[in-house]
Amino acid sequence: GGGGGGGGGGGGEGVRGPSCGVEWLLLTTAVTALAWVVANAVPFFQDLVGLIGGTTQAPLTLLLPALLYRRAAWPLRRSRNVGSAAVVVVSAALVAYGTLGAVGNIISDWHNHGTPFSCALPPAAPPPPPPAYLERWHRRALRAPPAPHTRARRRDTLLRAQHSDVVGDAEPPAS
Repeated sequence: GGGGGGGGGGGGEGVRGPSCGVEWLLLTTAVTALAWVVANAVPFFQDLVGLIGGTTQAPLTLLLPALLYRRAAWPLRRSRNVGSAAVVVVSAALVAYGTLGAVGNIISDWHNHGTPFSCALPPAAPPPPPPAYLERWHRRALRAPPAPHTRARRRDTLLRAQHSDVVGDAEPPAS
């Protein structure tokens, strides 16, 4: 019973070398850095989805099938490849148009919501004017007589002032 192939432990030691851990670390660091850059450069998830869609939708749905068809049909007559050549041109134009539109939306959001890689909020817009019914209420409130508790406070202040004139004290006596 020697130890031929097949069985248990130790069969994969020759496949993994010491550089696998370094490669994994570098790849993980690169993906994390790329995710951080994209998350900070694209202010909203909707813009990111638009950018991904604009750059990948046409190549995956139009360009790739057309190129595969052209590759498969190459030995045939060239006249059959004219349609696929047109699809290649149209899909390239759609990629350019979709990507430019998505980048335009991202730049617009940068101007409206702050630049990338900054935590600063854009300046706040001034508050909207109050509705007309609030303006009418405010004007009536300014013309209205003071509330009862305000009248009582004024009366107490006047009584204190009169008492200090008569007695000469700054404060009325404690009761």
